[in-house]
This record gives sequence, C-alpha cells and structure tokens, in this order.
Amino acid sequence: MTDTRNTDDHKDLAPEEDVQAVLKDELEANDHEAVADDEDLHGRPRHTAGATGTNAKMQARIDELTGDLQRLQAEFSNFKRRESDARAEIMNLAKEEVVLQLLPLLDNVDRALGHRPQELADNAWAAGVEQVGKQAQSALQKLGVAKIEAVGQAFDHNLHEAVGYEEGEGDQEVVTDELQPGYKIGDRVIRHAMVRVKKTNQKRR
Repeated sequence: MTDTRNTDDHKDLAPEEDVQAVLKDELEANDHEAVADDEDLHGRPRHTAGATGTNAKMQARIDELTGDLQRLQAEFSNFKRRESDARAEIMNLAKEEVVLQLLPLLDNVDRALGHRPQELADNAWAAGVEQVGKQAQSALQKLGVAKIEAVGQAFDHNLHEAVGYEEGEGDQEVVTDELQPGYKIGDRVIRHAMVRVKKTNQKRR
C-alpha cells in the first residue's frame, strides 16, 4: 500500500528514482511500526515480560534438577555406607566362625601347659608347645580377637558365665577362678568366659 503522504515529496524525481524513494519511505515506516508494536505505552520492549517468565521457568527447572541431583548423591552415599557396613558385618561373621573353630584347639594347648609336670619345665618339647600357644594368641590378636579379663574382675554377665558360686561377706560379686577363657572381637563377645564367682566386700574393677 503506497503512502500518499510522500507523493508530493517525490513528484520532481525520475520514475525509477521516484519508485526507489517511495519504497524506502515505506520500509522506514514499516520498521517504525514494527518497533512501535514491540514497545508498550512506556517505550519498554513488549517481550520483556515473556523473557522474564521464560527465565523464571528455566531457573525453576534448574533448581528442580539440582535438587534431584543432590538427592541422588545423598542416596548413593547412603547406599555405599550401607554396603560397606554389610561387607564389614559379613567379614566379622566369617572371622567369628573361624575363631570359634580354633578356640577348642587353643583351649587344649592351654590346659596341657597348665598341667605340665614340674620335671618338664625345661623340656624342649613342652617349650615348643608353649610357643605354639603364644603364636596362636598372637594370630588372634592380629585378627582383632581379644581375651576377656576374668580373675579378679567384677562379675559381668555380659562377659562372664558363672558356673560356680560361693557365698561370702559383702555384696560385690568377684570372679575368683576361670575355667575357660572368653574372647571378643571388638565389643562383640564371641564366647563368654566360664568362671567361678564369690561375694566379697572388696571393690573390684
């Protein structure tokens, strides 16, 4: 559509120049209208509100994905911790089973050494048996196995199993004899110490 407002401005021009001038004016007018359409009453770009809304949606999506990632990381960390705890528990159970199989052998060595005749005190064979017992105890220690203290200790049903009881003066129960040693792995008792207990008025540890 030709803008008649500019006809008089171009009446003295040659036909080709006239057409070019009119087209130029129309293009400039269209550009002006396009800019006006993109601006609100205050001269601000109309697309600002749309862009702001788009940015808000993008930020909300980023926050959502970030939250999901953080939850996945936390769940994976918890999974690794549970897996590590489960492996440690399996290893401890396997270790406990092996130790329980070896304890009767160690008990027999201790009993044999405890009843060694005096004439065999310097016997090389007896000394070799004693050395085997010490090596076995050392191996247990390396596995984290500790012997439960008994004689002279206050009786503790969590650590000791009383098979003999003797009345005495006082109300403090004290272990007076150990019939079979007890063992534990860390804080876990794998075998209670078999003991005799007596009441006394002496405070014990």
